[in-house]
Formats: sequence, structure tokens, C-alpha cells
Amino acid sequence: MISHEHQCIFVHVPRCGGTSIEKAIWGRHQTEEHLRHGFNSRYENKYQTGGLQHLLAWQIRAETGEPVFNDYFKFTVVRNPWDKLVSQYHFMAKREDLREFIGMNADDDFTAYLELIQKKLHVQWEHQHKFIFDENGKSMVDFVGRYEQYDRVAAWLLNRLGIRRGKLKHRNKSQRRPHQEYYSDDSRECVAQMYAKDIELFQYTFDGYGPAPCVQDNLPRTGIGRYLARFTRSSRS
Repeated sequence: MISHEHQCIFVHVPRCGGTSIEKAIWGRHQTEEHLRHGFNSRYENKYQTGGLQHLLAWQIRAETGEPVFNDYFKFTVVRNPWDKLVSQYHFMAKREDLREFIGMNADDDFTAYLELIQKKLHVQWEHQHKFIFDENGKSMVDFVGRYEQYDRVAAWLLNRLGIRRGKLKHRNKSQRRPHQEYYSDDSRECVAQMYAKDIELFQYTFDGYGPAPCVQDNLPRTGIGRYLARFTRSSRS
């Protein structure tokens, strides 16, 4: 999404807390002008599946033009792939269109979901690195934060953009057990293979993460950090 008012571009990786960030920056009136929605069929916009808010960075550049894209502050948030898939699985309960897209029944278990998403691509379970890097492996964004540090990431971003907000409400938050409880040894390894490049680039492990050159870790708290300290916890969403 793009804000000319704040001169920023948000590369919104699904299930990484982006809906709350969008709400804080764009408010309720989000339109195709902001790169929101823009469906030209039940499942697709003119670039790919999903709404325009989930365009990859190179697609946003094609839409905005290079001068604007290069000049604006560009940011994104990434998430542990094992945790992200569990969040996505629970989100499917609200999304009949996505279940229909992959032939998923409402009562299918997590293992069935993993099998189905391997058969049909959709931006909702796209590899995270594809949102950020160009064909030569160069990052197209200025800032990559972690969902696991969401309170500090959100506070830093809003401060960077000059936006003053109180406590943010975490939207589209799923209620479920820790992600580790959903996996067998086989399904854990399956995800490790499916998202091997994301895991390598962002230095995720099944239970956590390590330092990654492309990610801004250990952000200092800003003046509004105290309002966001309870914003989210990855074990709950």
C-alpha cells in the first residue's frame, strides 16, 4: 500500500500484523488509490491472486513508477514460517473464498491444509522473500521488521512516519495454541523444505530466530512504545 501523505510504501506480507499497521496509517478509508482491493475477478487483481494490498515490491514499483517508488520510505514485516502457516490455517475459517480456491473443507485439519496449499499458489501463502527481493536477490525495501518484535516494530514505524496513535488494536488476530503443537516431525520438515529460502534469509528456526543481515532486530523503544507493549504476542496469533 502507498501513502502520499506520509511518503511511504508498505509491502504487506499476509499474516504479519499488517492490517493493524494499515489501519494506523490509512484509517478506515482505504481505496484502490492506496493500492487496496482492486480485484478484477473473485480471486485476482491485475498482477496476481489477492488484493492489491499484498502486491510484491516489484509489482508496487510497476504500479507507482520508479521515481515515487525510489523516493518513498518502503517497509515490511516478516514472520516465522511455521507460526505464520498456523495463523493462516485459522484465518481460513473466515475466508470461504480461500477455502474454495484450494478445495478445502471447513473442518479440514492442519495437515490437510498443508497438503492443499502446495498444490495451488496464492499470495496468502507465498514465500516471504518474494515480497522483498528483486530477481537479482537485492532488497527493494528500506526496513524489514519482525512480527516477533511487533510492539517495537510498530512503535518505531509510526514514530518514523510522524504518526501519533494510542494503543493499536490487533486486527485479524487468531486465537489458538502455540504453533509447535500443530506439527508432527513430518509436517515440520515439510515446511522447512517449502520455505527453506525464507528460513535461511530471515534466520528462523522452528522455535525462534537469530540475527539476519536483512532484518532490523533489537529496535530501541520510542516515545510511543509504552502504548504498544501489549499490542501482540506471537504465541497468541
